[in-house]
Amino acid sequence: LSCALSRPAIPVTGQPQLLYLLLEVSGGEGADSLPIHLDLVIDCSDSMRVRLVTDEQFKELAQYGYAQEVLTDGVPAYQITSVPPEALRQFPRRIDYVADALVIASEYLRAADCFSLVAFAGQALVMVPSSKGKDRARLQQAARELEYLNLGDSTQMDEGLALAVEENQRNPKSGCAGRLVLLTDGHTRNVSECYTWAKQARQAGLTMSTTGIGS
Repeated sequence: LSCALSRPAIPVTGQPQLLYLLLEVSGGEGADSLPIHLDLVIDCSDSMRVRLVTDEQFKELAQYGYAQEVLTDGVPAYQITSVPPEALRQFPRRIDYVADALVIASEYLRAADCFSLVAFAGQALVMVPSSKGKDRARLQQAARELEYLNLGDSTQMDEGLALAVEENQRNPKSGCAGRLVLLTDGHTRNVSECYTWAKQARQAGLTMSTTGIGS
């Protein structure tokens, strides 16, 4: 950052004066940037595994009696039954988008960066403890393991946030930009506790981003 005033000196007049400040930000492509300590927190609850269909697809499924209304993780949803597995795979789930996001995030990690991965549903789990960016393959492996992960049938987002903040503070990295990224469909218990942990993340110097998956 470089700064320049419109006048080199400001006389004392006792009257309001207009002064301009020019602020130039340089760097850009090729400039050095801080390494990042990326803490990913992902929702693996049952509602993240609900199949997503278009309106036209749903009408067709309902017409043939394949769609039945149920409550999943406290969220109204339709359960698709009696459909061949190969046909079901054409309907994506929120958890599939999360898995894709983990793979993409791994591709952007640099050797100087650090990352961790916490998953939550009824309970929270550190899937990847704080690791160096060169170990990005662990994030790709975790993306494949999401299909088989079972952390209970409710959603405790606060426990996921708590583990992520604790993991970040376990091995604090000086000179790193702390970033916590939360991927969720938004439904959770203990909402007030989530706000409490968000404030604690901020106090710990962690910038927090929430990304909604679905509507």
